[in-house]
Amino acid sequence: MKQNNTGFILLEVLTALVILTLGILVIIRSLSVVIKSNRLIQNHTLAVIISDNIFNRIEAKEKIIPPEKVSLLGKNFNIEQDITAINDLFKKYSLKTTWEEAGKNNTINFSTTIIDPEHRL
Repeated sequence: MKQNNTGFILLEVLTALVILTLGILVIIRSLSVVIKSNRLIQNHTLAVIISDNIFNRIEAKEKIIPPEKVSLLGKNFNIEQDITAINDLFKKYSLKTTWEEAGKNNTINFSTTIIDPEHRL
């Protein structure tokens, strides 16, 4: 007695191909999410670098006027600065860095309080 298992083997192969295809689709989808997240993290990092650079120059007592726009790695960042005197000795510096990505506005706010560079101790 010889059994004919060719139909059963074909069904196993088709099932394996469906499972393999679904697995590949899941991997491709997760890669697109990783790429999008990486781009967002890169732009957040650039905004932090820009703001940190401005704060370092302020704390080094350089007379600077931060630019309203900075272009870095093909991305445009808008910068708003606000200086508030807390008292005769201290000033609060605030920076708002914004950029657009995929039709959505992103914002990072930083502030620090330092001794007024013009104050004489």
